[in-house]
Amino acid sequence: MNDSMISKLKNAAARFASGVTVVVSGRPGSVHAVTVSAFSCVSLAPPLILVCVNANSKIAALMENSGAFTVNVLSERQAGLSDRCARPGREPMAALDEPHHFSKTGVPILSGAVSYFECEVSSRQDAGDHAIFLGRVVDAGVGDGPPLVYFNRDYKGLTPLMREARA
Repeated sequence: MNDSMISKLKNAAARFASGVTVVVSGRPGSVHAVTVSAFSCVSLAPPLILVCVNANSKIAALMENSGAFTVNVLSERQAGLSDRCARPGREPMAALDEPHHFSKTGVPILSGAVSYFECEVSSRQDAGDHAIFLGRVVDAGVGDGPPLVYFNRDYKGLTPLMREARA
């Protein structure tokens, strides 16, 4: 793909509003987290979700080796966490500076998220420079507050929009 097409693809994709998630995997002592916008619910029966991460990343290796991961849907208050987990060269355990607890599968669940999905890896499919992980959901939960939204290379929130819509 030439540079012009890459630029067009990035610009078009930036116009897709999405929730912001942080995917966490590993075990105590070797945990990594990354901000991910490529997340989707796939099936209710069986309960499956998918996430896409860089195929050669530390998170991809940890997801495969540990066999488990969590997807944490961030709240409006967690933009800073998203930034830290998106920064190349960051400290691998940066997300664990946030309040958290360890799930049944031994993977951290971040406190303050509007929801989380605890998953066991069902499969991995490499596609281009990314790996698509299907996760079988073994637990899920919800928190409080509005979600963090990403649109046109910037964070947005639903709160001001909701206030304007009610006026």
